[in-house]
Amino acid sequence: MFVAHQDIEQITQMIFQSMFELDVVPSESSALVTKGFLSEIPIHGNWNGSVRVYCNGELARKVAERMFLIDEVELSPQDVTDAVGELTNMIGGNVKSLFGHECSLGFPSVQSEDLLNLGGEAVCVTSQHGTLRVVIEENQL
Repeated sequence: MFVAHQDIEQITQMIFQSMFELDVVPSESSALVTKGFLSEIPIHGNWNGSVRVYCNGELARKVAERMFLIDEVELSPQDVTDAVGELTNMIGGNVKSLFGHECSLGFPSVQSEDLLNLGGEAVCVTSQHGTLRVVIEENQL
């Protein structure tokens, strides 16, 4: 099943605006996030695959600051990791809804390090704090 880039852009923009009061705009889909966070959440059911979110460090910290309502200087590394995982859960849950009721969402895994941007069609959005790259990838049987 195909997921339109426009759907992912709208989902991502809605989450950033409603949850974090941050504006993001679509950007060049070839934009890479080379340092920061990679989070992935599986989707199982009538569609099997995953949603991968690449987020640069500054944007991840801003999301954590807004999510937990604390100043950036008070954020722990675990706060930022948790926020990226929850952001991935929000994006993944909305993507899952595009596939109907016969799908379930797994748990996000998050890593922070130098990132290898793996394949898949990417949708990128940018804010004044950095870039977020979303990749939807169907499992190949």
